[in-house]
Amino acid sequence: MDARRSGTVTLVFTDIDGSTRLLDQLGDAYATLLYDHHRLVAAAMEAQGGERVDAAGDGLFFSFPTAKGALVACIEAQRAIAGHQWPQEAEVKVRMGLHTGEPLSATTDWKRRSGDTRSFNRCSPRSRMLTPSGSVGPMRLRAVPEIRICLP
Repeated sequence: MDARRSGTVTLVFTDIDGSTRLLDQLGDAYATLLYDHHRLVAAAMEAQGGERVDAAGDGLFFSFPTAKGALVACIEAQRAIAGHQWPQEAEVKVRMGLHTGEPLSATTDWKRRSGDTRSFNRCSPRSRMLTPSGSVGPMRLRAVPEIRICLP
């Protein structure tokens, strides 16, 4: 099994803040926004050793062999998002949650039949708590509450 999915790994979940509002605002141009978002985030994550595990709508899920690589990837992704020229000058903000833990591989029978060999991760439900439904603001590290990383 790849080091990004076994032992202690860091998971990153991303989600576009206000995606329904953006879809209503942009109409067909939302497809370009979503494509650009996926491209920018994936480039930043992969440059730091992240592996894309899954995607659902505007949310992406990556696994990293180190917490440092995951954090640097999130910072670089946020910088790329802030500096990008979005369709119709839309304001795009992306929530990112990180969680470090040990994955549990449990491929289900329906996944095996469909050819899907991705692993279930018992850390996933906890990680999703790190991407609050509130507005996007300064990045806060839960394990070290005194550290705040403010991005443009």
